[in-house]
Amino acid sequence: MRTSRHFSLLEVMVGLALVLMAAGAITWKMLGFIEKRRFKTDLEHLKSRILTTHALAVNMQADWEGILKRDGKIWTFQAICLDPPKSKQAQFSSIQLHFSDVLLNGKQQDSVTFLFFSSGEIRPSGTFQFRRPKDEETAKLEVPSIFGKGAGDGGKKLGPVHPDEA
Repeated sequence: MRTSRHFSLLEVMVGLALVLMAAGAITWKMLGFIEKRRFKTDLEHLKSRILTTHALAVNMQADWEGILKRDGKIWTFQAICLDPPKSKQAQFSSIQLHFSDVLLNGKQQDSVTFLFFSSGEIRPSGTFQFRRPKDEETAKLEVPSIFGKGAGDGGKKLGPVHPDEA
């Protein structure tokens, strides 16, 4: 005669503890991966917003201002058109960025004001470094080389082009 043997309470608890430890290790790794992806995505959003604001300044023939500032633990970027009257001021909704530090040419910043001129010029120019929270990993963003040209490299002329110059 065959008797069926059931698991004891201790065996079930040990098995459950092993499963929970494996799940905790996987969750820990996934959180680190999610944090890295958020950092890269935020950097791409900022780059996209800078490129868009630059294109608007050139195409609208209006000066724009972009303000990157620390707001507690996060950073925000807001772009505002400076040329129209205040009552009809064009602007983007602000974006939230999860950086811990922003450095411009190696100096830590609490706020950076970008000026996008209708001529295509952008100030400030230089190397921006962004640090991830809880990490020393940094990402660099070179202005004006994010626009596909360096300062004074003889690249394409910015701004409106007369038909005879094309």
